[in-house]
Amino acid sequence: MLAKVALGLDKNPELVADSLREQKASDPEGAAEKVTFVETTANVLREAFIKCITDKSGGGGGRRASPENKRTGIYMTANSCLKLLFQCRKSRNAQQMFASIDAQSPLLSHYPASQRVTFLYYLGRYMFANSHFYRAQLALESAYQQCHSQALRQRQLILTYLIASNICLGRFPSSKLLMRREASDLARRFLPLCRAIARGDLAAFRRILSVESEDGHWFLQKRMLLQLRGTCEILVWRSLVRKVFILIGFLPQGDDNKMPFLRLSYVQAAVRWLEEREKALSTQETQRSFGVQTTNGNENCRSPYVDEEFEDLDEAIAEHGFDVETGSYHDHDSENTNGHVLGEGQINGMNIADNEEQSPTMAEVESIMASMLQQGLLNGFLTHTNPRFAVPGSKTGGGALKVAFPTIWQTIAKRSTNKVPGWVKD
Repeated sequence: MLAKVALGLDKNPELVADSLREQKASDPEGAAEKVTFVETTANVLREAFIKCITDKSGGGGGRRASPENKRTGIYMTANSCLKLLFQCRKSRNAQQMFASIDAQSPLLSHYPASQRVTFLYYLGRYMFANSHFYRAQLALESAYQQCHSQALRQRQLILTYLIASNICLGRFPSSKLLMRREASDLARRFLPLCRAIARGDLAAFRRILSVESEDGHWFLQKRMLLQLRGTCEILVWRSLVRKVFILIGFLPQGDDNKMPFLRLSYVQAAVRWLEEREKALSTQETQRSFGVQTTNGNENCRSPYVDEEFEDLDEAIAEHGFDVETGSYHDHDSENTNGHVLGEGQINGMNIADNEEQSPTMAEVESIMASMLQQGLLNGFLTHTNPRFAVPGSKTGGGALKVAFPTIWQTIAKRSTNKVPGWVKD
């Protein structure tokens, strides 16, 4: 009841306006630390939680024995306190509570399902907020499985952070999951993000997670925007590198013993092209919003948009000997998957000579590639003088793509454990 009153006052501050004015008048210099009703109540409940978990009467059978006396209130007080701490954005203060539960609490399975589900939900959110996404999905998945099928609001809350945790681990929600009643509003939020990650569309990814966008504002309200931004961008880069590798990387044919590789200049050019395309689409959208039309002397006929990098495409085709029908060059030195010849500074007829003033620079691309290699998201090595990503061992490993791009989820799961601090179980 105390927690409910504190939350009600937090949502209706006009009810305590007189008290706040008296507090301000008694401390005109603002020397005392401002503590909200919610935080004050959380401190009271934390004391109650300590009384419960340190109770030595009864429960002599150890941690596996059923809780007795005050220890039956461990998770009731803990859940109320956690709810208040998340409400006042002081979730970092929950660390000591989880440590105490991990050290002294009886098994979580001894407590009612409502308390188990609530505790695992807040434990999962705490792990998510601290970027422990594998631990978060373990706690949230258990909470979701134990939650009553008719508790749609609670299941939706759990599922929101469960989906976000798995996306950060490289696993996307299935269509079957998104068709459930509790996921009715989640598909339109998460599917565009998943598509941007899978396609390697950096520009779209950044637009979706921009604070100015509707989706970005929703993720911000759910307190998951920074985690998605910081963790998933490297997954977008990985998808982009894989797509460029498939389209234009060198893959030996037949008995050719050459090592598969990808020029990093092609990755750089792809990122720049995506950013330019996003700017052009944004400009078009702005023009449509203000009723601006581009015409060719005919008010009823709009001229098709042509990206500025493709305006001189005919001249580039003539200059570099590109065959539109076969998609091959005739006068350069390196081969791609199908034996087509590609120039060092050209991709699809576009000039991609490195301009260090334009982002991303080659140093940035190399740094990101090195980061993916260090995290195990890529397998291979980099060459610096002639920037390339090379894939050794592809002949015996099942192909260059399989060797170079391991499954993200499996890579992360191999170096993770099923132990979640704060979750007391067999």
